[in-house]
Amino acid sequence: IIGGMLPFAFSAMVMGSVAATVMDIVSEVKFQFERNPNLCAESHISSFERVKPDYLACVLVATRKSLQEMIAPTLLVVLSPLICGLFFGIIALTGMLIGCILSCIQLSLSMTNAGGAWANSKKFIERATGDDAIKSGSSNVYVASLVGDSVGDPLKDTVGPALNVMMRGMTVISLVFADVFLGVNQGRGVYGA
Repeated sequence: IIGGMLPFAFSAMVMGSVAATVMDIVSEVKFQFERNPNLCAESHISSFERVKPDYLACVLVATRKSLQEMIAPTLLVVLSPLICGLFFGIIALTGMLIGCILSCIQLSLSMTNAGGAWANSKKFIERATGDDAIKSGSSNVYVASLVGDSVGDPLKDTVGPALNVMMRGMTVISLVFADVFLGVNQGRGVYGA
């Protein structure tokens, strides 16, 4: 049961990390617009007055924040098999890994496919309908497609692929420390009978 729940906790952490990183990037972009009113200005401003955005600052914010935010999910992946194997033994670890792998496969496929569908809903609405009222920003259908696009991109580009890394990371950690787990109470762990 615990192994089956770990991918859901990991996914929630990763989605939270994406949201926190995006908010920091938005804050940086707002700061740049407040500091430079002519940032990306219209063509009636001369090229001498036009100011280019500081792209490097946005890249640095994204890099620093994403690395900082991925510490907790990484600790979950690394510490879960270590704690389970050391304290509860190799049989409990095997069960945790089986539950984790099965949940990861199902969740990864679901999130990747659903995220792709949500992300493409806006494009579909823009191309498929001839009704300009639906394509406008005030339409409930279009607003829903924007929300789907905002949620779908992190699902298909971040969480789905990250679950594959989670599966591999947990199994590799378990294999690397297999001798250690076997050495604790003959593989039964600290609390094993």
